[in-house]
Amino acid sequence: MVEHTTPNTSILPPSTPLPGSLTYWGFQSLRSIGRAMTILPALWKEYGELSGASAVVLLAHSIGAMMATITAGSYTGTEGYSYSLAGLITSGIGAEMNLSHTQSFTNLIEPGASHGNFDPVKDQMMLKIPNMSLADPEVTKHSARLNKPAPVGGIMEISTTWLRDWHRHSHQVKVPLKYGVSEFDELWSSTPDAPEKWRDAFLLSPRVECGIVPNALADGML
Repeated sequence: MVEHTTPNTSILPPSTPLPGSLTYWGFQSLRSIGRAMTILPALWKEYGELSGASAVVLLAHSIGAMMATITAGSYTGTEGYSYSLAGLITSGIGAEMNLSHTQSFTNLIEPGASHGNFDPVKDQMMLKIPNMSLADPEVTKHSARLNKPAPVGGIMEISTTWLRDWHRHSHQVKVPLKYGVSEFDELWSSTPDAPEKWRDAFLLSPRVECGIVPNALADGML
C-alpha cells in the first residue's frame, strides 16, 4: 500500500480558477495537459512541508484519469521544484470503450464547431440505466447547470487517439496503482476481465490493485 501522511487541510486556501490560458480549453490535447501539470511541483513547494505530507498521490476520474496517467508516466522526479510521486489512483476509465458510444461522440459535434455539447447524452449514459434505480431522480435537475461544452479535439481524442496510444503512457508508470471501473459502466467495458486488461498495461508499476466497483453507476465523461 502507498504510505502517506494526511495533510492538515485547514492551512490550505480554497481553490481558485486557473487563468484561461492554463485551463483545459487552452491545450490542444490530453497529452499536452498531462505533461503540463506544473501545478504539482508548485503546490509541493508551497504546501508540501506545511501540510506534513511525505509525498504526492494522484487521484483522478474519467478524463482526469487519462491526464493523471500521462502525468505519472512522464514523471521523472526532476520536475521543477521536485516532488515525490508515491502513487496513482484512477477510476472511470478503461482499456476498451463500448463501441455503441464511439459514434455517439461524433454525433455531438456540429460541422465546423469548435466545441461539442454532452448534455443530450450524458444523463442517459451516466444515470438512466434501463430497469435500474441507482440514482436519485433529483440528481438530473442539476444536469443543465453543470453541463459545459467540450473542445472538439478533446472529444475526438477520447474516442480515438487515447484508445490507440494510452499504453505508451501506462507502460512508463513506475509508482503503485489502484484502479476501479464501475459495474454498470455504459461507456467503458466492465466485463469480468476488464480489470486484468488494465492491470497488465502497467508493466513497471511495483504494485497494482484493480477491480470492479459493485453497484456503481456508469462513468460518464464530465
